[in-house]
Amino acid sequence: HRPTSREAQCEFWYQHFHALAWSDRLIAHDRETVRLYLEYFYDHWCGRKEAIREREFDAIVDVYARPGAVKASIAYYRARAAQRQTQTAAPLEDSRIRQPTVIAWGELDPVILAAWADRLGETFLDHELSLLPGIGHFVPIEAPEQTIETIRRSLALARQHERGGGGGS
Repeated sequence: HRPTSREAQCEFWYQHFHALAWSDRLIAHDRETVRLYLEYFYDHWCGRKEAIREREFDAIVDVYARPGAVKASIAYYRARAAQRQTQTAAPLEDSRIRQPTVIAWGELDPVILAAWADRLGETFLDHELSLLPGIGHFVPIEAPEQTIETIRRSLALARQHERGGGGGS
């Protein structure tokens, strides 16, 4: 199933919620509401639960509990919702990203399903994909070593591309 399917929309409820003008005030009512809200995502979307340590999670909550932080963090969803309302037909030219792109994707991601990787070519002209077993949505936290390797590979491809050497797949 794809992002607009009924099954996917059950996971994407937060995007619709974030688009509501008052959602940030509900989430950020106090530090405890921030914690409760974030706990849902870190518990539900994480493949390697042991990767989210309590002290680090407390630091994440502290950041989001700052005045205005939740509103700023969900501004993307509000802007995206507004853009969808005014969006016209897609451009005629090939708008795919031409820069060689390296993608590390958690196989257990319940939000952006690994099965959707079959359409990466619609967005990226030149890409490499690494599916990470046992990893969920929070790849940098759950798989830091693979994240570092992905960044290194991406930088190497960028250097190659700049020299005119082409890229990966």
